[in-house]
Amino acid sequence: MNISLGLKGVAKSLDLEVEMDSEQVKSVLQTALDEPGKLLVLADKHGQQVLINPRLIAYCQVGKPEPKRVGFGIG
Repeated sequence: MNISLGLKGVAKSLDLEVEMDSEQVKSVLQTALDEPGKLLVLADKHGQQVLINPRLIAYCQVGKPEPKRVGFGIG
């Protein structure tokens, strides 16, 4: 699952590919927003962890990963 997090005061979104479904992402995000004193911890598909202050989250966009395209297309 692809996640794009918009952070307050940062122009570029934080893009991660995680091994969670959309309901798990919503649950983790809701828990972090309900407890703003704790860090939101997300792990990408390579096992690297990202620690985020939940007070800085402006939005979260959740979507399915796009298949990798190879070659050249016409059109």
